[in-house]
Amino acid sequence: MTAQVAWKDLLVEPIAGDHFVQLYKDEDHLIEAVSLFAGQGLGRGHAVALVMTPAHREAVEQSLRAQDFAVQGLQRLGQLVVVDAETLLAGFMRDDLPDPDLFKEAVDSLVASVSPPGRRPRVRVFGEMVHLLWESGNLPAALRLEELWNGVVAAQSLSLFCAYGLDSKARDEFPEELCAAHSHVIPGGKATAV
Repeated sequence: MTAQVAWKDLLVEPIAGDHFVQLYKDEDHLIEAVSLFAGQGLGRGHAVALVMTPAHREAVEQSLRAQDFAVQGLQRLGQLVVVDAETLLAGFMRDDLPDPDLFKEAVDSLVASVSPPGRRPRVRVFGEMVHLLWESGNLPAALRLEELWNGVVAAQSLSLFCAYGLDSKARDEFPEELCAAHSHVIPGGKATAV
């Protein structure tokens, strides 16, 4: 199996409990990856929560509509939830770090919104909150948030897809400790185990 197939397989059918990250320079590549992750999940009856910036939200929703998904209908049914990344992040940040209790409350509410009592679908989450922290230069907060997400992924057995844009500050290297917080790293479209 080639690395490209492994990368697509990871997005098409992630294993519950996986927490993987894409390092991207090309916005179109990110939109393609998130659309594949969300679309394949929705097509399989999985619950999907997207925690995104407005620009990426618009592009992903347009891509899902192009795949014949009724985005508004899926949102009404609760199978698809789309949340603004900055708003959710602001709700649990205290003194420039994520507050564990507020984070747990916010994420539990997010996951419950796509998997109500009596209905236990597989849950896929895509999030850009860590990117916002990274982009603002707050590496300690990004690391802490990744740790908190790892706890949620393990406890709730969901699949989590994160993304970090590398071109916003022209950084050539990405901190190894952020890569190590994930089960897989997708740099430029190739998946590798960490």
